[in-house]
Amino acid sequence: MLRALIAMLMVCGAAFAQERYPAKPLQIIVPFSPGTATDILARLLLALGVSTLEPMRSPLEVPSAREAGVDYDFNAWFGLLAPAKTPPAIVELLARSVREVIDSSVLAEEYREVGLAPRIVTLADFDAYVRADTDKQGVLVRASGAKAD
Repeated sequence: MLRALIAMLMVCGAAFAQERYPAKPLQIIVPFSPGTATDILARLLLALGVSTLEPMRSPLEVPSAREAGVDYDFNAWFGLLAPAKTPPAIVELLARSVREVIDSSVLAEEYREVGLAPRIVTLADFDAYVRADTDKQGVLVRASGAKAD
């Protein structure tokens, strides 16, 4: 009985705390825009800057962090990766198919609605970008002492 009473008090306390949070608008720097544009448009978040070198242009104007006075550059990227021994013809077919989908007007509009600006790059350029970004982020991960569990 005592356990049930303690559990009920904990649940009620958590619900009470959630009801009052946040009491005022939060100001944050978002490391990338997907998932936040809706919150920004609904005025639940104030966008001070985006972490990329280029500002967000759509669905609203948000300066880059550097334009806002913060020396910061972090890009989120999305791409398809295939096993190393995938035949080149299959990789080219996948790349061509992805380009066609991204170029479609329906998907392009959906990307703009969430603040994404898709870029089509060659396979070699994407490979070089992934390797460089892995090297850049690897320095940070090693310096932090973080370990995968």
